[in-house]
Order: sequence, then structure tokens, then C-alpha cells
Amino acid sequence: MLIAIALIVLSAGCRQSSLTSAEGMPLDQLAPATTPGTEAVLIFGKAPPDRHYREAGAPMARPVEPRSDVAILARSHGAIVEFDLQAHDESLEIESYETGSAFSLREISSESFSPALPLVRNPAKAGDAWTWSGSVRLGLDHPATAAVSTKADKVKLGERSEEALLVEVQLSIDGSAAPQKLSFWFVPGKGLVKRSVASGTSRQPPED
Repeated sequence: MLIAIALIVLSAGCRQSSLTSAEGMPLDQLAPATTPGTEAVLIFGKAPPDRHYREAGAPMARPVEPRSDVAILARSHGAIVEFDLQAHDESLEIESYETGSAFSLREISSESFSPALPLVRNPAKAGDAWTWSGSVRLGLDHPATAAVSTKADKVKLGERSEEALLVEVQLSIDGSAAPQKLSFWFVPGKGLVKRSVASGTSRQPPED
């Protein structure tokens, strides 16, 4: 009898913490700011690497491969979390996020957001949606809006397929009718393990 009760309680707890339940998953359980390992693969998009870094104002000492194995160096400054993606001891890109009542994007692919763009709200759950408005700095500030939506997905980490929360952002800059797509995959307890910026770079888990 006690075992049956314990199983019922455990089952209820699992339902309550599920990303697909009506209650969602508490932000501290999703742990979006967790360092997503120490290694990743950085893939460049449409802009050639040399042009990308000249625009970013950070010329590299050596050519940058379109696909690079990188080390992830995590730093935190109060509510700010940064992931510095490095190859050959040089910084290729820095991702910057803000923690608190939500997990929000501050900078990625040389684009900075003001105010920070919320990616995950508390509680985190699939099927959620909201909008954002502010500015994006691309050398100069540009007015921008975004539509954010979430859904359940899977991510392969090593030999395992892990439950993930996929956050999709449709970002419109200067009122563009062709929004830019940004995607972020969060695995509970393992952080932001994968992300993609259509006009910039993608970070993926290391390949075995």
C-alpha cells in the first residue's frame, strides 16, 4: 500500500515538473544558466568568417574555419551569464544572457538586445508564447520586435536522446517583413545545449 502511494506521489511530481504539463517546469529545475558542457561545435552561417569578424571589430590572428571545435568558458557577473566560445585560445564568439525571473538573451552573433529578450519564463513549458519589443545593436541601434514560442523537442547528447524545450524566436529588425529566426534548445539540468541564429552562427553539442 505504501509503495503504491509513493508511486502515485512520484508520478504526480513528474507530471508537475514536465515541460509539457499545464503547470510547466520551475525555472530552477530547468536550470537554463547551467554551463552546457566544456566543448561544442561552432558553425558559421551566411557571412564568411573573415567578414563576420571584421564587422564584429575583433580580427582573428589566424583564419577561422566555417566549422570549428570550440571550448566553452563560462563566466558570471551577478545576474549576467556569458559563454565564451574559444578555439586555439582565441575568442570566436561570446553569448551573453541575463538570469532572474526569466532567462533572457543579451548578446549573440554580434547582435545585442535592449532590453534583454526573454527566452524562458518561469515556469518553463511547451506551448507558451509572448512578444518582445526593443532595439538591436548592429553597430547602430535598430528598432526591433520579436515573437517567441516554445515547444517540446529532442536533442541528441552523445548516444542519448534528451527531452528538450525548443524556443523559437522570429526577430524583425527595422520592421522587416522577413524576420530572422533564432532557435534555442534547453535540456533540464544541462542548460542551453544547442542554439542557432539563421543569419549568424550555430552552436551544437560535440560530435562523437
